[in-house]
Amino acid sequence: MLQIHVWGPTHHRGDLGLPYSRFFNYPTHAAVDSEMSRLEKPPACWVCGGRVRPYLHLGSVRVDACRHCDHLTMIRPPASERGTDYHLAYDQTTFLTALEITRQRQAKDILAGLTRHTAASSILDYGCGRGFFLAECRAAGVLGLAGADTSDLAVSHLQHLGFESIRVQANDSLLSDFSVLSFVPTTITFLDVIEHFPDDMVTTFAAWLARLPERTRTFVFKVPCRDGVLFRTSRFFARLGIQGPVKQLFQLGTWPPHLQYFSSKSLRLFVQNLGLTILEEWGDPDVEPGQLANRAASTKLLPRALVSSAAHLMIGCGKTLGQFDSRIVLAARR
Repeated sequence: MLQIHVWGPTHHRGDLGLPYSRFFNYPTHAAVDSEMSRLEKPPACWVCGGRVRPYLHLGSVRVDACRHCDHLTMIRPPASERGTDYHLAYDQTTFLTALEITRQRQAKDILAGLTRHTAASSILDYGCGRGFFLAECRAAGVLGLAGADTSDLAVSHLQHLGFESIRVQANDSLLSDFSVLSFVPTTITFLDVIEHFPDDMVTTFAAWLARLPERTRTFVFKVPCRDGVLFRTSRFFARLGIQGPVKQLFQLGTWPPHLQYFSSKSLRLFVQNLGLTILEEWGDPDVEPGQLANRAASTKLLPRALVSSAAHLMIGCGKTLGQFDSRIVLAARR
């Protein structure tokens, strides 16, 4: 239970020696930042080289933020929970159905963007999951389609759907040998994938790009974005000591978690640092307002009508203000 204090602007507790908030029984953010910086000096931001500061503390997990590009990096991620297929870590009924509705809509937008740049002739979806994107591409008439994933369930599901597939080992480097496929992809998509990669991703991806066949020219990166209204709202609740929503956004409690959380600026810098030319970029709310109750575990105890109304209001405001919880970039080699 939240304990309220009303005396003085700040007071001290002797066990930690940190100034505490006037209203809530936890240290002021400035005090936490100062103490954490003293105990462990954060490294420079791997995206832009800027200075970073402690941003969020979720139990034993610490998240740092870059002062320049606003990128978030998980500094002390939880211990590996390998052994269970990640597809089994989330609800297979209402959550999966709600996720599919959003992914189908996003797939149409991404495919339309690729078509505008004549880059939809053959596609490899890296981290393909349930194959929602590939299914939409097939429905639109794309012939060369394949998926790659670390999940045995994902690969088996793709094969059942009749797609070519590649099983990627979790500790493998990025795939650049497409000899097992019947085609060389012109486009590779990373849809909600690279946020699971540890840094420094510029070094990792630059080396991978150098190994790719010349025919592979176009890339799609879709990531969760801290600019969005859902992230901002979750961060607000975390400041009040309610960490459930922000923990779900970082996928803590499942493996792998989000080791990175991009801003629109940091995603743009990451792509440009790879020597790629950005063709298009746009934001997406990443959830349908009427499906938020099925996607957000922290809303399950609330009336669905209330959650739906709040979601429509927040996402509508986000669209007006340009604050989206997902960011999509189409880029090409120069």
